[in-house]
Amino acid sequence: MKTNNNTEFIQLDLHIHSCLSACGSLEQSPSNLLPILCKKGISIAAITDHNSTLNYDAFFINSLKFNLCIFPAVEIQTEEEIHVIVVFPDKSKASNWQNWIDSIIPFVPLDAKFFGDEPVIDQDENIVMMCENLLTVSLPVSLTVLEIKAEKDNLIYFPAHINADTYSVISQLGFIPPDHLFKIAEITRKEDLLYFENNLNSHEKITFIANSDSHYNEQIGKRFTRIYDKQLIENYIQYLFFIEEKKITKDNLDLYINTIEDLKVNIYNRLKYCLENLDDRRIVPFFVNL
Repeated sequence: MKTNNNTEFIQLDLHIHSCLSACGSLEQSPSNLLPILCKKGISIAAITDHNSTLNYDAFFINSLKFNLCIFPAVEIQTEEEIHVIVVFPDKSKASNWQNWIDSIIPFVPLDAKFFGDEPVIDQDENIVMMCENLLTVSLPVSLTVLEIKAEKDNLIYFPAHINADTYSVISQLGFIPPDHLFKIAEITRKEDLLYFENNLNSHEKITFIANSDSHYNEQIGKRFTRIYDKQLIENYIQYLFFIEEKKITKDNLDLYINTIEDLKVNIYNRLKYCLENLDDRRIVPFFVNL
């Protein structure tokens, strides 16, 4: 996309819940969400359910019909009750983390009448499994341990809604730890963005981004981040061109999946570089009608 002065940019939303999140709407399905993302001009997105990546496939396969790059991701709740988003370059890395989460998550029976349902869906939005355990629980890992694990795997990760009154770094710890490893943080209000930018230590480099944290369809496009970077845009266009050139659908996806994953990894790596290195003139959070 271009601004009025012909400057190219790309827009992203790295915090979107599907119907698998009990706190969200059952309408958070591919057929509802993906067209809205396109309408709102979002090109890169991540599906971030609580402690689970299981609905990623449904969104990825359906995203082939749209000009979208969808990454697997997860919103992890640490033992301090801090929410952290971890975004993965491919399904393999996401599966490894899912296995780790499954091995340590405490089993709390889901009271669906109180919390809501947690359906896992397939590409046609059929329910293939109803989770029996509550996913919105804390894992027995600290923020520091989670940071170290994400750094070791060279992943995009960031504490979610750091300015929120609950489940944030600030609400749970009272401050941003001076020895933190994260280089990116999500913020939800423009006035708080200005506060944090003006009060960070001069030596501290944190890139602030905005995401919808959508639990309902109408929240898509209310918050997003715009990045001005030609290489990221070129990588994204190469991905779209390949899908269009090969006329890739869910029926022939297996023939091209390795190339698709490679092209997505190129987008991911450049996105990670941008988020960790570009200045605030080239990474701009947007807050719409909030």
